[in-house]
Amino acid sequence: MTEVTATLSLLDRNDRTVAEAEIPGLGPDAVWPLSRQEGTVSLHHAGHREDFGDDLSYLISMLCTDLPARLRDDGEVIHAGFANPEVVTFTRAGPKVTLSGEYRSPVDYPAQELIAALASVAQRFPAMLAALWPDLPQEERDGYAEGARLAAEAAGDAPGA
Repeated sequence: MTEVTATLSLLDRNDRTVAEAEIPGLGPDAVWPLSRQEGTVSLHHAGHREDFGDDLSYLISMLCTDLPARLRDDGEVIHAGFANPEVVTFTRAGPKVTLSGEYRSPVDYPAQELIAALASVAQRFPAMLAALWPDLPQEERDGYAEGARLAAEAAGDAPGA
């Protein structure tokens, strides 16, 4: 079985895409305020890549924190973008999740691996906050930390875990 991974990238103030591996080298002056920061979460599986570009805080909260918990059981989950009008459907049926949308061909993912990959982005995100947004209020930091905890719980509690 091929592993599902998820990576994060963001646009810096010069509209340059910065890959997740390069983010630790950035400082606060290189990025937009978190409330205006754009980012992309990319899913990688079996030579295929799906990108979700949108408001960064929305992506972390909805795609990487909320969605893993909602995919624990069979059924359909709709992910509607915030700044990006795309609507993507995630349909869980037993051990697989089918991702589809108006502009996307259906792609199947192993459910547990997809949940874990999305949750891993939520878990890595709090570490970026201090370096990139040092003035972010503590209650917001705590919210992302709690989201990371919930995402990890969803990944660990998903059927087949």
